[in-house]
Order: sequence, then C-alpha cells, then structure tokens
Amino acid sequence: MYSESGTDIVCAAVSTAIIMTVNQLDIFNQLSNVDYEILTGNFKLKVLSNNDLIQNILKNLEYTLNDLKNQYPKNIKNL
Repeated sequence: MYSESGTDIVCAAVSTAIIMTVNQLDIFNQLSNVDYEILTGNFKLKVLSNNDLIQNILKNLEYTLNDLKNQYPKNIKNL
C-alpha cells in the first residue's frame, strides 16, 4: 500500500527478495529440500530437510525483509 498497484516500490522490493531467495535455492540445488508456494500477496515456504546453506539463504531473506521494514515501517509489519 505504498503506491498504486504496478508502481508500489515496497511490494516490488519484497517480491524481488522472495524470487531471489527461491532462485538461490534452485541454483544451489536445494529446491528438493523445501516446499514453497508463491501466490498474489502471499509466500509460503516449508523446510523439509534443513542444512546450513538453506539457513543462510533464509537468514539473507530475513535480513532483507527487516531492512525493508526499517525503511518503510508504515508499509511492512511483523505478523
């Protein structure tokens, strides 16, 4: 809700962070260790088989989302 649909930079930043996370999991052959679903407005990820690489990729996503939350506190909140 930062801006109109199609021009919302906060939504675009979150979407990019999520897509990059899934791409990293794919590049490092870790998709078989997770179950994920990307829907409009929602992202679900379940770790099926944990390892250090997956944890580091997810820590990067968490760091990125927290950074965005700090930049746009009115638009991103913890659930």
